Amino acid sequence: MSTVSIKQLAQFCVEKFQKSIYKDYNYAGTLYVAVYSTNQVECSLTPHILDAAISCFLIHKQKYLYNDRVEYKVDYINENNSVTDGYIGNGFYLSVKSSPQYRLILQKNDPLITYTFNLPFEDKMQKIWDVYFKLKGAKSKEELLLRDKMIKNEDSGIKAELDSAYQLLEELNNKYKKLLDDIRAIVG
Repeated sequence: MSTVSIKQLAQFCVEKFQKSIYKDYNYAGTLYVAVYSTNQVECSLTPHILDAAISCFLIHKQKYLYNDRVEYKVDYINENNSVTDGYIGNGFYLSVKSSPQYRLILQKNDPLITYTFNLPFEDKMQKIWDVYFKLKGAKSKEELLLRDKMIKNEDSGIKAELDSAYQLLEELNNKYKKLLDDIRAIVG
């Protein structure tokens, strides 16, 4: 009995997606997202990265023929080579929403936990996997909600640090400008 590799299964999924496209759409590509045993994530427009992957996401894209409308579909191939329609496990789904702009959504419904990521998706997949990996180990609803709160606080802490650094740079820039103006007044 031969086994099917993730790469072969991914190529099958891409072909299946291409065949399912309505006549008013064109296939516009697939983003291959490899997840390795080290929990590192790598993205590519070609499937070569799947050779060493233990699981992967396929983010298929189709473009409407008559305007700029684009639609996405997410497949997930898990460690057992099972293919799901974006279901990662432990109640979590990954999907793409197009309103008002394209966003990757990592979501669990009970309890409701949602993380939203803007384009480009390639830059967000490691963060998405890290968030999922931190949340999936929770043993109770309370622990899951606590982990969710901690992750969101980490992100807001980083944002606060960046905002603080930006304010400091603005202050230094204003002091530098004032110093230059004072020098010009003395010299001129």
